[in-house]
Amino acid sequence: PPGIAKKLGIGTSPTSTPDTAAPIISGVASQNVSVNAATIVWTTNESSASKVYFGVVSPLNLATASATMDNALILSHSVGLSGLSSSTTYYYVVESRDASGNTATSSQQSFTTTAQADVTPPVVTSQSVVPATSSAAISWVTNEPSDSEIGYGTSTSYGLTTSLNPALVTNHSQTLTGLAPSTA
Repeated sequence: PPGIAKKLGIGTSPTSTPDTAAPIISGVASQNVSVNAATIVWTTNESSASKVYFGVVSPLNLATASATMDNALILSHSVGLSGLSSSTTYYYVVESRDASGNTATSSQQSFTTTAQADVTPPVVTSQSVVPATSSAAISWVTNEPSDSEIGYGTSTSYGLTTSLNPALVTNHSQTLTGLAPSTA
């Protein structure tokens, strides 16, 4: 009889509502942006996989964009991007897919990687010295913008410096004052 089958759980199946709702994405941001890497973070309201589409062209074409993914079903997402170019604007879209296959994507956002550090010192391409009785006007040109400071003295260890001029220029000029007459 149907009543007994129901009590015994025979021939009946529990009814469940299928999950048709996509995850809700929030808090999308870029973090730890460096010369060649960045981390993209966001949260979802249900456990879901993580994927970041990224590229240098806007609007981003998801069909041709680079992508990095993590299939772990999580709520707090963090995806690292590496091998990026310095001083470059990257556009990205995040995607989350839940266990039922429902997918959500964010709006496009962007970040710019930092510049490669300049480790090459400027080169002095020309210089001139105009001596006077107790002073000397020094001017020089560098191949790239740089600050200005002169080390000077009566020996190779110098011992004295002018005040640092932090202005980044290629044409430099400073005057040494209080010099002893007839010294080299």
